[in-house]
Amino acid sequence: MPALPNATRTSASRGHAPPLNGKFGAAKSCRRSISMHGDSANNCRPPTKSRPPWQATQTPALTPQTPKVPPTPDRVPGRTPATNESPVQSGRTFVWLYRTRLRVMAPSDDPTDAWVAAGLLDPTSPDADSQSDLLNWIASFGITIEQMVKAKSSGHLDALPGAMALRPGPYSSLRDIASLLGSPLESLIDIRRATGLPPVDPDEAAFTASDITMFRAFNDAAALFSRDELLHFSRVLGTSLRRIAEAAGEMFILDVEAPLAADSEVSLLMLARQGYEAILMTDAATAVFEPLFRAQLEQSFHTS
Repeated sequence: MPALPNATRTSASRGHAPPLNGKFGAAKSCRRSISMHGDSANNCRPPTKSRPPWQATQTPALTPQTPKVPPTPDRVPGRTPATNESPVQSGRTFVWLYRTRLRVMAPSDDPTDAWVAAGLLDPTSPDADSQSDLLNWIASFGITIEQMVKAKSSGHLDALPGAMALRPGPYSSLRDIASLLGSPLESLIDIRRATGLPPVDPDEAAFTASDITMFRAFNDAAALFSRDELLHFSRVLGTSLRRIAEAAGEMFILDVEAPLAADSEVSLLMLARQGYEAILMTDAATAVFEPLFRAQLEQSFHTS
């Protein structure tokens, strides 16, 4: 057997195959080592070249990453390139205006024919335009044609928005209020009659949340006072409040409505708006009642 080099002799004496030189030889040697000894594949990686000590390892500079921006859609004439929308669609205000104009210009939404059919508008009248302006203003409060017809039959069409603002809904029937308070229906009817108000069908929804509060106060007072004294107080209260309401109405007629009605250039809409603004002052007027009532009550204690 011929003599082998020292490195080859050492590996051959241990039963290993001599190392093979070259690219393919190293791969074959690695596979043979794995099959014989179960070495990991990581041990068969080719050795990396070591840098000389005089060459410093340089870390590559980090370059800022540009965020990925989704591609911009192709520009369409008359549209926004970012969203590919029309100018009307690009703003909520413009969308609202656009839809509002469509609703106003739509023939099916024009209420003129319905007003004429209901007898609310006379197109042959000289003040037909003034009537139309008034009806448009009333309809802007969400008032239906049926409510307008009912108000016109009583001669209070122009005061309808103010009347609805004076006693806003939702509305309940007297029977429902009696069931809610656990009070007999007859006692609520007697209280309303004693205040001087006209009778109402017990099943008609004509009472507001403020009315429920009033009936609850009377119901609580019935536990302390007798029925006769409570009805007497209701009659005095109703008479006094009716006189106050009449005085307020006369004040409005003399100082506001009469001067406007004398002016030929004042339209029906202007008169209705003045009445509506006067109704809105009701809260300020009712704020006067409580301190005056307390002062009068205190005075009655000293004189009695």
